[in-house]
Amino acid sequence: MRFPHRLFLTVSGIVAAALVGAFVIRGGDNAALWLPLGLSIASLAVAILSAFKNELFEFSLAVFGAEVILAQARPVHAELTVILPLSFVNTGYAEGVVEWIALKLVRTADGQFAVLHPTLEIDQLKFWQGRHYLHADNTIGTFSSFPLESKKVIVKSILFVIPEGKPPFALAEGEYRFDIYVKASNMKRAKVLHSFKYTFSDEFLSEYVSGKTVHFSDLGINV
Repeated sequence: MRFPHRLFLTVSGIVAAALVGAFVIRGGDNAALWLPLGLSIASLAVAILSAFKNELFEFSLAVFGAEVILAQARPVHAELTVILPLSFVNTGYAEGVVEWIALKLVRTADGQFAVLHPTLEIDQLKFWQGRHYLHADNTIGTFSSFPLESKKVIVKSILFVIPEGKPPFALAEGEYRFDIYVKASNMKRAKVLHSFKYTFSDEFLSEYVSGKTVHFSDLGINV
């Protein structure tokens, strides 16, 4: 969210005018009137800051990304493993913490879905420079909560998997929606901060099942 420049200029103008008026009154030996006017100015400033404190001072998180990597490992496995490169943007004026994130993958044709949890952070540069499959050399470490300063952006490539003990989710040809749930330090519960869709073809899924890592860009192009 942009800084409210018009609000700032309006408040500054009111305060400046009030100060000039107070100075004139004080100069006329009406000191008894100067103090209430000064207190009124302070009260006005506090009231305006209180009314707009959310926009001015609070943590405000946005999430962006539309790239999907269905990653394979060696030996080839049938488990669904998804890498999402995501940008976390703090548009507010206070620091906050990204505490938790999850991916809900929904097949739009029948509403069937799976909830995938984050496990690892991936070094995407090493991933693509290497053999295009998961191994220890292209993993950074376990995903965990992280702070985000005011007006900062952090980009993370996160590996999502279906939690152990949950039933597998079989991919089939069709359209899928990717809902990104995030829990931040200023939220009571997780909510969807970003969502996008892709259509998986039989050819695309056959390559993945055969052991290849497959990729969708924001243009929906399989490379």
